[in-house]
Amino acid sequence: MFEIKENLNGKRLLLAVSGGLDSVCLLHFFKENFETLGISALAVAHIDHTLRGEESKKDAEFVKELCKKWNVDFYFKSLEGKLPIGNNLESRARELRYLALHKFKRSGNFDFLLTAHHQNDQAETVFMRLARGTSISGLRAIRKIRHDGVYRPFLEISREELQNYANENQLSWREDSSNQNTNFRRNKIRHQLFPIFEKEIPEFSKQLQTLSSLAEKAYNKIVLICSNEFEPLILPKEKWPFPYEFCPYKETICFKLSELEKKIKAPGNAELFRIWLSEKGFTFSLGAKGNILFPLPKRRLLFKNILVEKSGNALWFFKMDSFLTPDNLYLYNASADSKTKWRFRMDGDFYITKSPEGKRRKWVKWLQEHQIPLAVRDFLPLLSEGSKIIRIGKPEEFEIMFANKKGIYGKS
Repeated sequence: MFEIKENLNGKRLLLAVSGGLDSVCLLHFFKENFETLGISALAVAHIDHTLRGEESKKDAEFVKELCKKWNVDFYFKSLEGKLPIGNNLESRARELRYLALHKFKRSGNFDFLLTAHHQNDQAETVFMRLARGTSISGLRAIRKIRHDGVYRPFLEISREELQNYANENQLSWREDSSNQNTNFRRNKIRHQLFPIFEKEIPEFSKQLQTLSSLAEKAYNKIVLICSNEFEPLILPKEKWPFPYEFCPYKETICFKLSELEKKIKAPGNAELFRIWLSEKGFTFSLGAKGNILFPLPKRRLLFKNILVEKSGNALWFFKMDSFLTPDNLYLYNASADSKTKWRFRMDGDFYITKSPEGKRRKWVKWLQEHQIPLAVRDFLPLLSEGSKIIRIGKPEEFEIMFANKKGIYGKS
């Protein structure tokens, strides 16, 4: 009998079942221990990649019939026509599979999405990451419980133990022929390299799994230390140089640059900062040439879906895939004076200073002087009269304080 350490009392579980040995054991175990564990709901999701033709269809039919036999709700999704042909097939298939699984998880209001990853999967992942180069974060490999509700209850159980469990309970399953294809790197490691290692080192897979567990414990302590180091350097939203609700990206973090630069100059702190940023959702790779983030960019750095921008004494991190819908300026215009109009910035914009002489200045100069990052400038709602900018934001909330360079906005 497998030991489940996590408290699942009252939880709703969605199991990802492919029809193979591991996932059939997963389904059988939780079906048999439904009442013992206090689970409130159990369902199965099967994603058909349609890459193996008739074999894929038979896998789906097998899982469907198994759910019918064991009286378990069944969710099904076909990815026909959605997968590319090429080198990124495996990663793209995984991405689409999890998108579909999470959609089922949300629609069914499930607490956890369970997958049947086990000790051998963990060992293979650790080995692959060591081979290509990784940090302590990468050594954690497959997480037992992820922040998005993915849960791997069998992560400390070996493939041999699962095989024995299936035999003892007279379970049948489907064999995926693609798992024998050594053109896939993981299959090559599993079928060609690991048998050699395990012959010489019987506990090889278990030792790699132990390494991953130790990395997880060390990582959590490191993150705690990093939080004490770097949290105080974050510029609170209330002190941003623009109304924070106008930031076009949901996931944004800003640091006091001069203080951050002093902090990361200390030996080892640059790598600690990278690890801590990753925990915040801003992940930068650690390649053969070192950390792509360091030295800090002179102005801007775009890495995958993350934009880093230096603006005055601030260093901004924007998650580009967390883009928010800009304010509906139609609602602003409904209450605006007929001579004025709410819009976003345009070429030729200017403003009139609140000095006695009332000088005309380019709007871009104001943006530069007040250290408004480029990533934000096009999303500030502006009240204008022709090309003249009057204020930022709703008139009952914000008004530009042109005479005061220390403050960007204030009560009208």
